[in-house]
Amino acid sequence: MKRKFTALSPLLLSLCLGILSSASLQAQTRTYLIYGKIINSSGTPLAAASIMAEGTSSAVISGNDGSFKLKVLAHTDSAILKISNIGYRTEIIHLAFPVRDSVKITLKAYDQILAPVEVFGTPRTQPDKLDALTGLPLPANQQIQSISIISNRLITEQDVQNLSDATRNVVGVTLFSSFGEVSNSFTIRGMRGAPTLKNGVRINNDSRGHGEMPDMEGVDNIQVLKGSSAISQGLSNTVGSAGGVINVVTKTPHFIDAGNVGLRYGSWDNVRGTYDVEHVVSDNVAFRIDGAIQKGDGYRATTKNDRFYINPSLAWKPDEKTKITFELDYLHDNRTPDRGTVNLGADSVNGLWKIPNNKFLGFSTDHSITDSKSWGVRVERNLNQNFDFKINYYGSTFRQDFTSAVTSALNNNDRSVRYRYINRITEDDKSSVLNLSLVGHDLYTGPIKHTVQVGLDYRSRTWYSQTFNSNNVDTINIYANFTNTLLNQNLTYTENKGRYYNINYNDYGLFGQDMITFNKYVRGIVGARYSFGNSLDNKISTYASGNGVDPIVGLFISPVQQLNFFGSYTTVTDISTADYVDANGKRLGNGVTHQFEAGLKSSYFHDRLRFNLTYFNMNNSNYSYQVTNTTTHAVYYNQSGSLKRTGIETEVTGHILPSVEVIMGYTHLNAKYEGVKSFVDGSTPMGAPKDIANSWINYLVSTGVLKGLSVGAGVYYVGARPIDDYTKATTASIVTGGSEIQKIAPGVRPFNLDAYTTINGQVSYMYRQVTFRVVVDNIGNSTGYVSYYPQGFINPTTPRNLSLSMNYSF
Repeated sequence: MKRKFTALSPLLLSLCLGILSSASLQAQTRTYLIYGKIINSSGTPLAAASIMAEGTSSAVISGNDGSFKLKVLAHTDSAILKISNIGYRTEIIHLAFPVRDSVKITLKAYDQILAPVEVFGTPRTQPDKLDALTGLPLPANQQIQSISIISNRLITEQDVQNLSDATRNVVGVTLFSSFGEVSNSFTIRGMRGAPTLKNGVRINNDSRGHGEMPDMEGVDNIQVLKGSSAISQGLSNTVGSAGGVINVVTKTPHFIDAGNVGLRYGSWDNVRGTYDVEHVVSDNVAFRIDGAIQKGDGYRATTKNDRFYINPSLAWKPDEKTKITFELDYLHDNRTPDRGTVNLGADSVNGLWKIPNNKFLGFSTDHSITDSKSWGVRVERNLNQNFDFKINYYGSTFRQDFTSAVTSALNNNDRSVRYRYINRITEDDKSSVLNLSLVGHDLYTGPIKHTVQVGLDYRSRTWYSQTFNSNNVDTINIYANFTNTLLNQNLTYTENKGRYYNINYNDYGLFGQDMITFNKYVRGIVGARYSFGNSLDNKISTYASGNGVDPIVGLFISPVQQLNFFGSYTTVTDISTADYVDANGKRLGNGVTHQFEAGLKSSYFHDRLRFNLTYFNMNNSNYSYQVTNTTTHAVYYNQSGSLKRTGIETEVTGHILPSVEVIMGYTHLNAKYEGVKSFVDGSTPMGAPKDIANSWINYLVSTGVLKGLSVGAGVYYVGARPIDDYTKATTASIVTGGSEIQKIAPGVRPFNLDAYTTINGQVSYMYRQVTFRVVVDNIGNSTGYVSYYPQGFINPTTPRNLSLSMNYSF
């Protein structure tokens, strides 16, 4: 009888051999003592500096005189020390055992030399919680996936106030819609509604991708994984989007005593105060608390915003091999939703009205009130020199009351005359994830090295959303003077049956992957994930379930150390169509997106400058669409054709000179429907631009009279893109949802949103512990648009605005 060989067998074999290899190494493990002193460039001792030996659990904090003693358990003849302190560049040094003399280490302050930009990951280090997104304990530039990291330092440098401004630094990512300036929905590689996660948990379960707007004060880093994330994130109808995911990582303690307080004043009387304090309670306990309070007006008349945010966390090390981190995050946000402008031309014509800033088409009582909480516990246990065990649990709740006026043309002859009614949406969503994983590193089968992860996870989600529309309130001419006061407070509301959701989701996953290093020239990755998901639609009492297996296979070839050519193949499974039936009652089965990637990841000048080039080919075959029989009104589904997305992404990040940092990126995308009966052949999906480009350059004066002065400027370009999908009628009419406020009729080509470019700049000056910063966004006062046209959102870019800020570090 032949034994069945599964996709996970190589992983299990590697893991077993690694355990045996690890056992033999334990006998050679020795304890070494490293002692020394940490100072700054002036020779002053640095207290509370963190000294850790990479690949081990050994870590200490320097004393008041800068001295430290570090015990290291090792089976090799050398160690890599990582030394960090707030306000200073992290240093990495290599030491050979035994270390007989005291080690003196000098840290350079950021006002003396720029730290790595970190948009593609700090060289040789891993950003906090990146392993929760990818699974493997490797820096971003060593992962087979295309990953970009936006560091907290870059967020501070650019004075980033929201997630959409931060993602301007990442190629291939654009803001799809702001949903009235109250949330963010992103397009990655032409796939709209890319999930936004906070510490690996989806912020909102709405499939269009919008949810809360995370407060940047609580952000440690932002991780953007482009393309398939199925291995770690699962099915595409959960968070394993085929286009990619954006993970917002919140701040946690670093076992240092440090703090920062800031005050910011910006255009339209926006005032914002921030704080970030962390403290070492004892050798094994530290806490951190940060937050913000903000109040001001919007650039459009009668709009306003009000925000409160707090993010406490606690880290506990019960012993040398264990670390437990507790996190809590709370946001209250109250702002006026603004649907922007309207189209005065036919649906095939770009007749967007350039609405003056003193005009607002809604009412002063319009509001979007959001309350969101997230919490988590992370347990990291070092089992021995080669294995770590990790448990992560995160949960979140999201509640929103969205009430906004909607305008609709009375007739197509004069679209400036419009009637208004109130659209109200309530959301009450809950999400949680539990992840257990065993990570093995420095495992050997002969000369072959393995970095292995195996694990399981469970995700639970509840999506509750209800929509109501009022009767007509009034009729206005947009060019005339009209009131923004809602005179009739006793409106009659009717539930919108097409937009009521009450769905429970449960998803389970088993996964494993192995990064195999054959030699310094060749590395490979092999892995697979099995996912099972089910859902219960409480509205219609319908249960659905499905499962799928998604592989990952990849290869790195490095002819020289700093030049890595790579290629990979992955899939993402969508089980949402598994229980759909066609006209004959036959189930459609899973939808699968196949992805091929190839390119190079390279670094130059000792990792100061990095260049990456990626070609991607993604194919969602057997595309599913809904059909209603016009005679019987029976609803069924069909599959045909595919949605294909191919393109290239290039990026340059790092230092072209010691005091000059640069970020440059360009994406060219070709996204189109092919052979899908519900769409015009060759048409582009809504909101998918062909070209995106970004750049940022910053210069820091490190010597002389102007020492501490920093000047930066950036350019961001988004190409033209269709405002809606180009649909067509079939023998039985295609149903597009039935809940749209406006929808371009089948057979009518949607117009394109014009391309736009924004220019942004900053000037800052650091004197000792105080930093003064001036930021100007959209210097040229250009107007571009982001839109979700079917729901009546056409929002212009924010006009030119100025902010002044002062921060004090201690």
